Amino acid sequence: MSFTKAKLSSKEWLASIDSSSFGPEEWEEAARFLLEKLCSDKLQAPFTEIKEYLSCCAQSTIGSYPLPPFVEIVAEFYDQYGLDSAKPLDD
Repeated sequence: MSFTKAKLSSKEWLASIDSSSFGPEEWEEAARFLLEKLCSDKLQAPFTEIKEYLSCCAQSTIGSYPLPPFVEIVAEFYDQYGLDSAKPLDD
C-alpha cells in the first residue's frame, strides 16, 4: 500500500503539515514507516486515517524542545497504541 503524489499534495495533507512543527519530508518518511508497520502486521488503513494518526503524533510534541525525529514519535505511538482503525489486509 502506498499513497499517490496527488494525495501527498492534497490540501488536507498540506494543511496537516502546516499545522505541525515538522516538514513535508518528515511527514512522508513517517507515513512510509507507518504503512510498512501496518503491512508487516498484515493491516491497512485509508489515507485519511493515516493523516489523522500522524497529526495526533505531531500534536503530541507541542511544547517539546528539542523536537525528536517525527518518525521516532510515530514508531513510539504505534508500538504503544497501535492503530485502532486499521483493518486486516485484503487477500
